[in-house]
Parts: sequence; structure tokens; C-alpha cells
Amino acid sequence: MFKLNNKKQILRIAIICIILIFAVYLLFVLHDKTLGVIIFLGILAIIISYLYPRLGIILFLAYLPWAGTLTYAIPGIFSIRSEYISISSQNFFLLQIAKDFFYFPALVAGFWKFRGNFKKYNIFFYLFLALAISCLLTFIFVNLNLASVSKNQQYIPIGLIGIKTIIGYIPLGFCAYFWLRNKKDLYFLFRLFNILIIIACLVCFLQYFLLIEGLCLGNSNLLGLAATKATLQARCLAGGSLLYNPAKELLRLPGTFASPWHWTWFLVSSTFFAYGITLSDPLWLWRRIGIFTVILVFMTSIISGQRTAILLVPFSILILVNITERKKNVLMKKLAIITSLAVISFGEFNFLRKSLENLINRWNYLSPVNFVAKQFIWLLDGRLSFFGRGIGTATSGARQFANIELIETFQVKILYEIGVLGGLTYLVMLCTLLTLTFRVYQKLKDPQLRQLSLCLWYFLLLISLNPYYYPLAIEPVNIYYWFIAGLILKLPEIEQLKLNEL
Repeated sequence: MFKLNNKKQILRIAIICIILIFAVYLLFVLHDKTLGVIIFLGILAIIISYLYPRLGIILFLAYLPWAGTLTYAIPGIFSIRSEYISISSQNFFLLQIAKDFFYFPALVAGFWKFRGNFKKYNIFFYLFLALAISCLLTFIFVNLNLASVSKNQQYIPIGLIGIKTIIGYIPLGFCAYFWLRNKKDLYFLFRLFNILIIIACLVCFLQYFLLIEGLCLGNSNLLGLAATKATLQARCLAGGSLLYNPAKELLRLPGTFASPWHWTWFLVSSTFFAYGITLSDPLWLWRRIGIFTVILVFMTSIISGQRTAILLVPFSILILVNITERKKNVLMKKLAIITSLAVISFGEFNFLRKSLENLINRWNYLSPVNFVAKQFIWLLDGRLSFFGRGIGTATSGARQFANIELIETFQVKILYEIGVLGGLTYLVMLCTLLTLTFRVYQKLKDPQLRQLSLCLWYFLLLISLNPYYYPLAIEPVNIYYWFIAGLILKLPEIEQLKLNEL
């Protein structure tokens, strides 16, 4: 219970009041009122997350699906001039890192507490430190050297963005280990995930409806390249860059995220979270909600038009059904439902047939195996070095500072940026994490936790070994990956505790 005579509580309230008064002052004196509002909300988020790190982590996870929508919904963030799009760099940068206003204060406030509860997995902690040191060495010996030799100081922010992308969210594993106290916390988290997924998918359906009904024009009235690529000019209702041109049978929806690619990996991640609650939640209602969410994610992946989502979401559902269902009659029913949904979708959505045709044509033109092999050959052709070519130099988030290398194979990207030393350390860390989490699954006795851990482990496996594109370098999947890894590692301790009333 809160007591006013608690000196620590009084000091906290005083600090909050002083900082908020300062933020309100900035809000009124700054010429840019939007910037003032962002600063005010940012300071408030930092204070809350630092004082209450467990709440900060939940707010951080809850904010992720809406970050892209909020960024581009604020007036003045971007403006359209002919075929060019101008971004308000100052406000845009703050909004891009807005989620970190929750994350980093919570991390700083409780890191050593997180670390203290993680002792049995010291091998992972030491590998993380080794990776961090490798990234720092690349930044010092490559990025700073390039900045001094070429007189181009942009290599410094490029390096900082690269460091944040590679190691910035790995400590979430420690945070998750600290955050999860009992089964009640675990079920709360997955129920929250399901609610967020349902709302985000329904927004995407509304986005699709507005487009097909002509209430949003999409790319139909755009000219040149803008007519055939995802762009902010076609933005509709939520999210960012969108592609919808029925005359050319093109469709790529961003849902609530900044781009169709981010939305794709959100849907892939959501498949595992939604299916996980159907296996583990003790309440019948939430298990049924989980089934509804799985179906909704499946249908949303169809209308979104992204080839990766159309391929990976049904594939992931089939894998999860086969590895977790022990009763043959129930397994056959689930497979029948999936098959029926697939047949109905193929018959009703012309965009689905077009996407599948494009997928087949692209596969025939250059199969994934040949594509990955080609990128490794490109790397080995004089581009691989001990410390790498510069951290961040192949990271899409750094493209605002300079032209970057477009590398669509994750392992090649890591080796190119941080070299043999850092790249091998990173890959060893991923393999170690997969081994540790699989051993957790083997040790668990509780059937619900055992099934859930297996479901989540396959999520880690898919993301860890996926060579195409770089899901571990984009949000939200990289954030979910490290957080889920920490949750799995805590499950043996959770299994020993009694479930509180839900």
C-alpha cells in the first residue's frame, strides 16, 4: 500500500512533478508543438519505466504493434512533393526511437537484478559480452577509421545504429527472466499478445475493406514507380508504406506497421504466440480465443499480399499442429480446417493466386538455395575480413546517413558488417541459445508448459536459421525473439510454483 510518509515514494513523486513541469514548459515555448508533445510523452515514459521497470517492459511490448501507425499519423511527419516524399527528420527520429523510451530506462533500472537471476545461464551472458566487445572493436577499428580517412562523420551514427540493431535488444532475454515470476504472469503475457494481435489484424481487415471499396485509392492514381511499389503516398488508415493497384493485381499491406515487411514478420511471430495460448492457457475461453486468433492471423496473411507471410504462416501452423497434437482424430480435424481455409482463400482472393504465381516464378528464376549461395560467393570475393566492413554498413535503418549494401541473407550481412570474429561469435551465441532452450523443453514435466515451450522453441529455430532477409535485424520480430528466449529459460523455475488464481 502507498504511504505518504514513505520518503522514497515522496522523492519519486517530487522528481516526476519537476520533470513534467519542465516538459510542459518545453511544450509551450518550443515553436514546434509536435516536438513538444513528443518530448513530454517521452519524458513521462522514461520516468514510469525507470521507476517501475516491469511495467515499462509491458508498455514497451504493447506499444510495438502501433509504433508505425503512430509515427506516420502525426501531422507534419512526412509531406508529399510530386513523386518525392519529405520526412521531418527531427520528429521522425524521435518517433522511431519512441519505443526505447520504455525499454532502456527499464533495462538500466533493473539490469543487475536481471543478471543476478540469470546465473545458471552464464555461458549465454559471456557470449553476449564477447559479441558486444566484437561489435565495439569493429566500431573502433573500422567505422572510426573510415570516418577519419574519408572525412565522412556519418560512419559514426551508422555504427551506433548498427550496434543497437545487433546487440541492442539481446538484454531483453535477461529482462524477461526477471519479469516472469509465476504462471499468472505467463498467461497474462500471452493473453495480452492475443488481444494485440486480434486488434491489429482487424485494423488490417478494415484497411483492406477501405481499399477494395475505393474509400482509399492506394496506388491506383499514382504514376511512375509509385504505382508499383509500397509508398507512403498510398497510406490508408494505419501503418506506413502501402501497395494496392488492382489494375496491375498488386497488393502489399502494412497493417499497423511501417511497411509490409515489418507486418509480415509480425504475422509470422503472431502465429506462434496465438497457437501457444491454445496449448497452455488453463481457461477454456482463452484457449478458444487463441484458436480464433490463429484463424484470424491465417486470413490476414492472405489479404496482406506478402509472399513470405502467405508461405510461412500456413507452414508454421502445419508444423505446430503436427508436433503438438497427440490425438490422431483431433489432428485430422485441425488439418481439415486448415485445408478448407486454404481452398476458400485460394478461390476468393485473386491477389492470393497472383502472389503464389509470383512466388513460383521467382523460385524458378532464382531458387532460395542458389540465391543464398550467390550471396556467400559475393562475400567471399574479397569482402570478408577479420573485423568486417563496418558495423551498420548493411543495416537498412542506417540508409538515411549513406548508401548501404543491400544484403538479403542474414548470415552474410552479419559477416560483412562485423567480420569473422563478430560473425562467428554471433552465430555461436544463437546455436547456444537454441541448445539451452531445447534442454528446457526436455526437462519440463508440466504438459501445458512443455507444449508451450516446444511451440516457442520452433519460433526461435525458424528465426535463428532463417537465411533470407534479416528478421533478427528488424522490428518487432527481433524484440519478440530475445524476450521469448528469456521466458523459455525461466520456465523450469515457474514449473515449481503453484498457479495463482487467474
